[in-house]
Amino acid sequence: MEKMNDFRILELTVSGFKGFLEPRTFQFDYGINFVLGDNGLGKTSIAEAVAFAFMGTGLFGEKTLDRLQNGDAKEIFVSVRFVDENGEVHELTKTRKNNNNGITYDGYNVRQTDLYNLFGDKDLFLSMFNPLYFIETLGADGKNLLEKLLPVVSHEEVLAALPEEAREALKGENILSPETYIQNRRAEVKELEETLIYMQGQSDLLEGGAKKARAELAAAAAELQKKKALIQGDAQEGGLPETLADARLRLQKVRDKAFVFDGDTEIYRLEAVLEPLYARHKAIFKYLHEICTGQKCALCGHEMEDADVMAAREELKRNLEECISEGKAAKAGLKRLMQEKEAKLRAFQEAQAAETARLEKSIALLETQCQTDTLRQECGELETKIRMLSETLEQPDIKGEMESIQQEIDAKKLLISHAVNYLGKKNELLFAPLNMNRVSISLSEVKKTTGEVKDTFKFAYNGKDYAKLSLSEKMRAGLEIAELVKRLSGRCYPTFIDNGESISVVDNVRLTGQTLFSKVQKDRPLTIVFRGSRKKENSENVGKAA
Repeated sequence: MEKMNDFRILELTVSGFKGFLEPRTFQFDYGINFVLGDNGLGKTSIAEAVAFAFMGTGLFGEKTLDRLQNGDAKEIFVSVRFVDENGEVHELTKTRKNNNNGITYDGYNVRQTDLYNLFGDKDLFLSMFNPLYFIETLGADGKNLLEKLLPVVSHEEVLAALPEEAREALKGENILSPETYIQNRRAEVKELEETLIYMQGQSDLLEGGAKKARAELAAAAAELQKKKALIQGDAQEGGLPETLADARLRLQKVRDKAFVFDGDTEIYRLEAVLEPLYARHKAIFKYLHEICTGQKCALCGHEMEDADVMAAREELKRNLEECISEGKAAKAGLKRLMQEKEAKLRAFQEAQAAETARLEKSIALLETQCQTDTLRQECGELETKIRMLSETLEQPDIKGEMESIQQEIDAKKLLISHAVNYLGKKNELLFAPLNMNRVSISLSEVKKTTGEVKDTFKFAYNGKDYAKLSLSEKMRAGLEIAELVKRLSGRCYPTFIDNGESISVVDNVRLTGQTLFSKVQKDRPLTIVFRGSRKKENSENVGKAA
């Protein structure tokens, strides 16, 4: 089934549909049709029936269809006879019973997808048939519908609309996707700018760093010379350990060495001899003064007489003298040994102090030597660094390379500027078909500073946002949208204007195709009045055109 570009409704028959329980048939003219009648008689239901027949939905695309069925009817029946652009008459019938839809087209059973192939999907069809559908139902999603309908703008068309300078700059560029092109060029510019910053830093380092390194080297060399002089002067003293570690080990051994006296054994012996002699002397001395006549002898136990006491005292005095003699000899030997020990201890301590001082001096000299070695190493590192910096400074073209990179950055930025203008011009040409009388629609915005395309959806009528429009303004705006969709899609389908009494005149757009204009007229039965190429009324019409 091929696309149908134009059709006009000739006749509509409904039964079991909303307020129409019994079969009811309405006939229409090719041009303007007025659907007149009092409230509640079914003017809007006629539009609902057409939407149901072609798209299987309500007037605003609702998928819930139970509300369309008359409460006393077992099924919905809607039949539409219409004529296409070739003058051929077709008949589309749709029924619904027990939630099952049946569709016949010119006597053949078809599916809803077949009707989509003929008349487009529901968004396309209802945007032409119902002026309020596009903005009330689709809203921002209407952007997708328009983008599908907009014609492709070729690269050549965009270039032709640009100034000559931009055309020449972009002539050989692959700019099929301007957004990607701009993004890639910006990434290249960023990389080049980072390279330029790095090279500038290197240049500054080469200019200032080399001078600083030479100054540091001179100071280190002077300090090294001082240390060398000290090392040479101290080395003449000789006697230095081979390494700093050896010197520190020897110093620790000298400090840890204990004093040893050969006569300590004899001292201990004499002290051991004197201790019992003191006790013996004390005991004899006490007994000598306590012994008296009549006292019992400690050995035999008889009472001592005067002669016994005298004999005992003589014996005690002799023993006491012997004890004193032995004690004096031991004390004299002990004194001599202690004096000898003290003299040797002083000599040991003096020798130990002298050796400690000598080793500490050696260690200080060796530490100075180590510091000098460190300075030598540091100077070597500085010399290596200066040599490398000097080699870098010898590169004469670093400034020229930086200038070349800057020129490349400027050229790419100019290309980006032209590409941003290209993108703006492309969108301008792409959205040119969206130009309408009083309605303005914006689907995207291009940020001139970055070239970024930001998706938007702005809908206004006479400069007013759609949400702030009155019903009549919404209807007028919707009619411009319906005509836009017809123009972009190449289809000319009927348009149903509900609540037509809210519009005194349609002066903002030229209506094309068949128009069904619904108006409330008090106390009037439901009537279809023609005003167009067919100058007759429906048999049920009783009035004339409003």
